[in-house]
Amino acid sequence: MTTARKTETQYAIEYLDSVMDKIGDGVITNPLIDDSDSHMPFIGFQVKKGTKVFNVWVLRDPEGNGSGHLEIEKA
Repeated sequence: MTTARKTETQYAIEYLDSVMDKIGDGVITNPLIDDSDSHMPFIGFQVKKGTKVFNVWVLRDPEGNGSGHLEIEKA
């Protein structure tokens, strides 16, 4: 039995759905910066959704070497 491989579009849709589940309808409250590496500071923002606060970091991609990706963590 062969399992069909997901397309890049299917992976992208799953990723966007997970972002919306976590922070959709939330409010951006504060900017974030991590300059522990002076050659490549990380930027982000906090999102408040109900009683939860999330730190959202803007990365290149999950591995750090491609186009945009958001890393979302509870604050």
